[in-house]
Amino acid sequence: MKIYVICFAILISLYQVSAANWALLVAGSNGYWNYRHQSDVCHAYQILHKLGMPDDHIVTMMFDDIANNSANPIPGNIINVPNGPNVYEGVLKDYTGEDVQPQYFLNILSGNATGMHGIGSGKVIASTSEDRIFVFFSDHGATDLIAFPESYLYADDFIATLQSMAHNNQYKEMVIYIEACESGSMFNGLLPNNTHIYATSAANPFESSYACYYDNYRQAYLGDCYSVNWMVNTETSNVNTETFETQYNIIQQDTNTSHVCQYGQLPIDSEFLSAFFNEHNEVLSTETVTGDRDPVDQRDVEIHLLYKKMKVASRSERRVLKAQIRQILDKRFRTDRLFEAIGTQLIGQNYHAALGIDTAQNGDLDSDSPSCYSESAVTKDFGCYKSVIAGIEGACGRFDHYGLYYTMQLSRMCNYGVTADSMIAVASTFCATH
Repeated sequence: MKIYVICFAILISLYQVSAANWALLVAGSNGYWNYRHQSDVCHAYQILHKLGMPDDHIVTMMFDDIANNSANPIPGNIINVPNGPNVYEGVLKDYTGEDVQPQYFLNILSGNATGMHGIGSGKVIASTSEDRIFVFFSDHGATDLIAFPESYLYADDFIATLQSMAHNNQYKEMVIYIEACESGSMFNGLLPNNTHIYATSAANPFESSYACYYDNYRQAYLGDCYSVNWMVNTETSNVNTETFETQYNIIQQDTNTSHVCQYGQLPIDSEFLSAFFNEHNEVLSTETVTGDRDPVDQRDVEIHLLYKKMKVASRSERRVLKAQIRQILDKRFRTDRLFEAIGTQLIGQNYHAALGIDTAQNGDLDSDSPSCYSESAVTKDFGCYKSVIAGIEGACGRFDHYGLYYTMQLSRMCNYGVTADSMIAVASTFCATH
């Protein structure tokens, strides 16, 4: 009998050793004005590291052009909240610069070590059927896509990878947090509820997410509202007793600029944070974050930064800043006219109503039922959708963060039956003459 007990204890011990936690942390942007995205990821790394997750089970992707940027007044220093610690110090940098791209992200997540041979650190999520995976992504987004410095990750490719991983038993459970505009569209109507994946998004499928905490000295927004909220909550909570459901409710309440949504296998939210973040007997921080959040739509951050610089600029500097603001506004005006031309020429003056864009309501932020789910927001023809984006960008240049807003119109025009070629033709003519 004693031998059986010993053997059973050994099996339990082996199971505990074999089960592991993994994390993939990604900042998809570059440029100092996007300071907050890399700051978010650096902060997330510091939290997981302090909670005891080993570095060989954490993978980071970030362009790494912020800490030592000429615009950064403190080289080698990045903070995520006002008066916060340097989250850049000691941070992992597995994939930087040109290595931050969608296919590499999917390779890393799915454990494709061959696909990452000779690239960056080469590290991938080498998870087993007993392991849990946490994914955090912070950047710009749009309908059914999240942005990387030079290209996009589309929702159908992301979901296909997740389904393949589920089919191949590459994990026990997965939690995904996405900070991006329209981030709910990456899951809405696409993520099955039987893949052992629980996801939350900073915004529903129709709205922007928001940056927060402007820093006068660094002339940058330090973080994003949703991201800062989940990380501060993790730091100030006991991960052994707080569930993902509790954290979701707190994030949802604190993020009053957009609708935080949840998708997938919702029962996972009853698990404690320690199931994914490692057990830890102490709360990481008891300090509260102070300072004006000064939230701003992610798509307006660039222009808001220029307006804020105007307040402290000299007369000659203000002339330069005014010219930059005018350039941005002119580009936005041309973008508005471009998509108006596509809609009116191919559908008619009432194209908004025909496409249901007028009915895509963000909802009341005080409502208990935010618009997280919408069948009309799902792209039905990803072939058309991807082709029209590539074609318009080929004729008119890559979409900026403002232009990405109009991807909803393109998705719905594809659903409506308008061909990619016809949309590209209108765009090509417009951009050739404007």
